[in-house]
Amino acid sequence: RLERGIGWILISLGAIVVLSYGIYHAVAALWQDSTLPLILKYGTLALIIGTVILLVSVVREKLLLRKHDRYKEIER
Repeated sequence: RLERGIGWILISLGAIVVLSYGIYHAVAALWQDSTLPLILKYGTLALIIGTVILLVSVVREKLLLRKHDRYKEIER
C-alpha cells in the first residue's frame, strides 16, 4: 500500500512538471508571435489563469473537507 501511494505521488509530480513546462513554452511561443491578434493572446492567457484558479479551488476544498469528513475512518 505504501508503494502505491508513493508511486501515485511521483507520477502526479512528474506529470505536473512536464505539463507545466509544456504549457509555459506554448504560452511563451504564442505570446511572442507577432502575427496573432492581441485578443487571442489575452483570451488564451485568461483561459489558462481561470483554469489554474479553478483547479486550486477544487484541491483546496477537497483538502479542507477531508479534515471534517465523518466517514473517512469507515472501511467497506
